[in-house]
Amino acid sequence: MVIVDPTAWIDYLRGVENPQTPWRDRQLERRRLGLTDFILGEVLQGIRNERDCVHSLIAAFCLHGRHELLHRDRDLDGFEKVLGLKVVHPAP
Repeated sequence: MVIVDPTAWIDYLRGVENPQTPWRDRQLERRRLGLTDFILGEVLQGIRNERDCVHSLIAAFCLHGRHELLHRDRDLDGFEKVLGLKVVHPAP
């Protein structure tokens, strides 16, 4: 696992292109990219609205506890795609 610094996560979440962007994009499919509690705290401080903060806390709780999440909010899709959040996909 590669621990990713808050600066890289914040840039990623804001869509900032930098030298770390292509590396991170290539590695998302190859290895786990992680963060610590302290890094998550810094990332959450960079969030501009309460709803995004709540989504981040829910996702962090599930990731930390290795829980699956049932949701219908597209705002959480990135956590599944990027961080490997396990999501329940019910059959129609």
